Amino acid sequence: MGKELSQSDQITSRAGRVSVCIASPSLAVRTGLNALLTDIEGIDSINEVSSLGDFTEFSASTDILVVTTGSGTDADLREVMRASPAIAVLMLVEDEPGAIRGLSDRSGRAWGILSLESSAEELEAAIHALSAGLLVGLPWWVYQLCLIPCCSMLRFKERSSW
Repeated sequence: MGKELSQSDQITSRAGRVSVCIASPSLAVRTGLNALLTDIEGIDSINEVSSLGDFTEFSASTDILVVTTGSGTDADLREVMRASPAIAVLMLVEDEPGAIRGLSDRSGRAWGILSLESSAEELEAAIHALSAGLLVGLPWWVYQLCLIPCCSMLRFKERSSW
């Protein structure tokens, strides 16, 4: 599933190459993701941090931030997204779609949601799609994220009409 963003919303990468930062509290997950990402054509560099709080030193040089569950709070993710509006965010989550609520404040950026169990091919496709400014993810989770703001508006309208 993808929605093309305007030219200004697309990632400005260096000669078609992107820089990725992996944020995960698990060294094994970071190491595994790094190994998978190293084989992807078009990735310029890969940095790793154990939490979103450690991300600031790489924010200026990162095009895509890959975040796993446990990297930080929703507030931490919102702060990273506020401070670095051009960075695309790919969340790798377990079976809990509630962990993706922080993306509801995505404000026009490229973003994605995949399972932590995604294949190397799925991860590669997501990285390329995000670098092109597209939205990516498992349909049900994307649907839920898109539905959350709509449901909130509907509930507000229902209450205001009483």
